[in-house]
Amino acid sequence: MAKLTLPSKADIARLDAYAPIFNAEVGGALRWVMCQLGLTVKILEQRIQGVSNSSWRAYTQASYKQNRPLHVMAAFCWLTQIGMSAVYRGKHIQHYWPTVCDHTIKSIILSGLLPEAQFKQCLMLVVEKMFKRGHNLESEVKPLFNAIPHFQDAFLMPDQLDINDFKADYYRSIALQLRQFRINNQLDYKLLSIIFNEPISRIKAFEDPDNPVTIPGFIAVRLKLGFRLQDTAIFTSGMRKYPNFYHSREVQQAREEVILALMKPLTPSERQWVNELIKTVLKI
Repeated sequence: MAKLTLPSKADIARLDAYAPIFNAEVGGALRWVMCQLGLTVKILEQRIQGVSNSSWRAYTQASYKQNRPLHVMAAFCWLTQIGMSAVYRGKHIQHYWPTVCDHTIKSIILSGLLPEAQFKQCLMLVVEKMFKRGHNLESEVKPLFNAIPHFQDAFLMPDQLDINDFKADYYRSIALQLRQFRINNQLDYKLLSIIFNEPISRIKAFEDPDNPVTIPGFIAVRLKLGFRLQDTAIFTSGMRKYPNFYHSREVQQAREEVILALMKPLTPSERQWVNELIKTVLKI
């Protein structure tokens, strides 16, 4: 196991300074995703049951300066198939895909919602169409496509998600994984208290799988940036009732690689055509 990088006092000071900025910016990130996918607050309320219309309106506004519940952000990301690490970028969410054009970013986002069969059909159509235009994409794209894990569309969020059931399962997994993370890396509660900017009693509560407590969204940012973790998805790998939330991130990452390889050699107009095709297929 690689040695964990511990944050310096300067790192922690930067996190403390970033907290109010993050809370102001993350609402803009959520709103940007909604615009890309044509989502409304009403749709969010219908699909993720237990979060009120007024709460969604607040959470998706940059003017809302308070912490958003981590489990609500996670449910939003499951619905939209957007990685939480992207949302953590706040108003710079598009920088999550560096050196990539807008058409490619939008294609990544839109294609994430396609069921497995539609994603495959769409991909085959693009490869065939672009072959006629002089692009031999199959050799690059096919191995990446074959590497996508298959869950028979179960990786997509259910048509309706009970946020309270999801919350209990989500925080149970985090509690177990956070405790294991602390033990494996020989971290004491005092250090975690400083990094998370929470009292030790709250850290211990975060590790209690039987009595889940709501975790502020910025805690996940403190964990990821404070310890310089590449990915925090492992903290949800212990979900029992909703294991496909964890699997969804596996599919997202694999599909991103496919779309990036697919779009790289294309011209701007060809990328726009791919983007429009995905939009059309998504509406079917």
